[in-house]
Amino acid sequence: MSAGRMDVLIRQRDFSPRPALPLRWKVDRMRWSDPGGPDTAVFSAANLGGLPAAALHPNSWLGAGVLDLIRCPVEVLADGSPCWWGWVEQIIFQVGALGLQVDLSQMTNRVAVRYRRLSPAGVAVADEQTDWADEPVSQERYGIKEALLRMQNATREAAAATRNAWLKEHSSIQERVLVNRRLNDRLLLKCRGWFSTLDWINYRPGVGMEEHPLPGGTSQAVGSGTSTGKLGQSFRVDANWSAGEIWLRIGKTGNPADSLRVQLCADSGGSPGMVLGTASNPAADLAAEVNWTGFSLPTPVELKIKEPYWIVVARSDKPSSTDYYRIATDESCGYPPGGVKLYNGSAWVLPMPQVDANFRVVGMESATGQIRRIPGALTPGTPGQFLSGVLVEGEPDSLLPVWRDGSRTAGVELRSLLSMISLCRARVTPERWLIVEPRPEPSAACRVGTDGIIQSLDGSPLPLGRIQAGMWVAFSPVFRSQPVWLPGMLWTERSGIIPVLP
Repeated sequence: MSAGRMDVLIRQRDFSPRPALPLRWKVDRMRWSDPGGPDTAVFSAANLGGLPAAALHPNSWLGAGVLDLIRCPVEVLADGSPCWWGWVEQIIFQVGALGLQVDLSQMTNRVAVRYRRLSPAGVAVADEQTDWADEPVSQERYGIKEALLRMQNATREAAAATRNAWLKEHSSIQERVLVNRRLNDRLLLKCRGWFSTLDWINYRPGVGMEEHPLPGGTSQAVGSGTSTGKLGQSFRVDANWSAGEIWLRIGKTGNPADSLRVQLCADSGGSPGMVLGTASNPAADLAAEVNWTGFSLPTPVELKIKEPYWIVVARSDKPSSTDYYRIATDESCGYPPGGVKLYNGSAWVLPMPQVDANFRVVGMESATGQIRRIPGALTPGTPGQFLSGVLVEGEPDSLLPVWRDGSRTAGVELRSLLSMISLCRARVTPERWLIVEPRPEPSAACRVGTDGIIQSLDGSPLPLGRIQAGMWVAFSPVFRSQPVWLPGMLWTERSGIIPVLP
């Protein structure tokens, strides 16, 4: 089904103009999805038969120019209006029975390994991650694309060797020789939308968690007497963020009938000062054995970089030598930024021996706020390295933990957050802005005819320039009277624009 004039524009990787090759590109297929906007596309060279035979070779001037199109920006104009945009992920160049496939999907030029470290005796002792290893030439050419590998049990040396071997093998584009006896000369470009590049980087915001989780095998009584009326643990953060939860490893002795209160306090001369937030849990909800227990602050508390803060733990009733609480501690003092003090009824004093408590302060932020955060600074190495900007519309919603451990890509994290925001859509514009906005009111923007093709409401062909990922579409009243939210569309020359349903 004809869509009028369609032009395929290809630019340099830095988005500057690129000299045109003597090829006429034919659009074979385009797909749009919500979230993301332009999703996939396939283009083919329609004039291979009219080119000199010497040019149809991967090592010729034309072949070399074609194979250099990997990761180059692409834009499709339909009658002069942008309708699809993205980048070249794969090239298939075939002459006669032989062909060459060049692919960026398996390329990674920044690699680390997570593994469970083994002691000299062969016992797994800790979960660790190697430093990231980089291939700067590949990064400069294509952008930074990460791979976080996993090993069950390994030494540091084995993990580093695995990382280095993977980087050496995968830091360049992958080439594959093809054999096709149909003797079908062809040149294909398989392309992806810009939203997909958010999956190039593992998301690690670097904020939203301050903790000392490693157990030391000791505990400190709280509320067993006047000298243990309160426990305070100081801490600092390396960036500005808002604390919403405090976790401690807590147990109880006997059968306390009150509640355990946790306060987040400012510092005053090296001891706990003004109370910034308070939360409590009843003793009935606490186990006798020491376990991680969370306390949710009613309102997140803004923390300032490098400022000292205190977690203060106390019971709500008077002390009891038989019924009290225990906080897990570490006598090795493995948390250098802070330490524990006890309130003895008149002053804050250091315990003997000195200890650190096991604690975890968790940052909270709205889903919309985190969506703004995910693309990062839009510079090389950040998830939004190919984006021009981010615009998130809509009011802040429910609060969610900010911290991520970097095990999932930015794209996965973004899709997860989008699923938590009701009735929104996300798309990348031709100018490469990521837009997250509320869905429009349920009013049909186009319709699906009985032939299954998407049309304008008056039955005329829908211009490709009007397609948006995520649209309200009317179906024949015989089937459904209300418009349906359509998250995907597909165009081919044969089918026209057809719906892609979940």
